[in-house]
Amino acid sequence: MTCTTEATFRIIGENVHATRIVRLPVRRLINDVFLVLAIEAGADSGIIDPVASSVEQALALDRESRSFRLAHDVLTRADRHCRAYMKAYRAGELELPEIGIAR
Repeated sequence: MTCTTEATFRIIGENVHATRIVRLPVRRLINDVFLVLAIEAGADSGIIDPVASSVEQALALDRESRSFRLAHDVLTRADRHCRAYMKAYRAGELELPEIGIAR
């Protein structure tokens, strides 16, 4: 099954607030967590930036890490207004664990 972005949004959770997440810092984390969620929801293809994203790195993310959970909450609307995500960003707590660099 090939999923379009719109279909993937519906699979992951209704009303994923894409317009708001486009402007969030540490965008690569958001993109990687979205990629993981899309694959887990059944997506078998998609268009990604091969320079900025790596399927292997995204799938290797620690799903128990605070960064992953915060990005997951943004995408699934558990953090509806991105407050916890932004608070963690301002505190320097958001990391890309596979390279260990806070952004």
